Amino acid sequence: MRLPSATVLLALHMASPSGHAQSELKPTLIDSIAPFSSDGKIEMTETKLLRTTKVSKTEAGVINGVHYHFYYTDGSGTFSGRPGNTGHHSEPTGTNWTTGCKKDPVTDRKHCYMQIRDLWIFVQPKGQIAVSIGHDHFPGSTVTIRLDNAPPISTGSRDDGTFNKQISAKLIKQLAQAKLATTRYMKWPYRTWVDETWELYGLPETLQYINWAVERIK
Repeated sequence: MRLPSATVLLALHMASPSGHAQSELKPTLIDSIAPFSSDGKIEMTETKLLRTTKVSKTEAGVINGVHYHFYYTDGSGTFSGRPGNTGHHSEPTGTNWTTGCKKDPVTDRKHCYMQIRDLWIFVQPKGQIAVSIGHDHFPGSTVTIRLDNAPPISTGSRDDGTFNKQISAKLIKQLAQAKLATTRYMKWPYRTWVDETWELYGLPETLQYINWAVERIK
């Protein structure tokens, strides 16, 4: 697939009369000419502001029945987290996976993430991965995840509720095969547990995407 150059796109979207709104092509963080999936459709999406129209490179498609949409500007997107979902903003909160990517401006460290409910998965280039539970943890508390009816796995909340490299690698394999996930953590400033249980739909496809995206960060 051959996409128009940034210069051509700007020329096509610039308003001609002086004083009218002008278009601005947003830079991309994810560098890829080919789409993420064979079904993916790459488009230039406009967001109208006061006197400027932001133009972003986006992609939408379906992979293994999972609907998705993401922005090449920062890797942010949505993947279906429930059968029948299309990732539309009107669907209930917490029923779809959300994604995003970042390159640290000082260290150049790159990562992408996927998140649903209280479960976070982070990837770095070359397959480095971490699984995390919750946010704003109560000091000294623990986080726990249980997959289907397997024994629960816990760790301390000191490192933002993140499991170490070995346990994270083990959890990723189990997550890919599990049907249900249950998470537990204690949120500051309350001394009560926050529990969530949901179906792990769309996890393999979303994980495939963030691994694809992190290797293509400029």
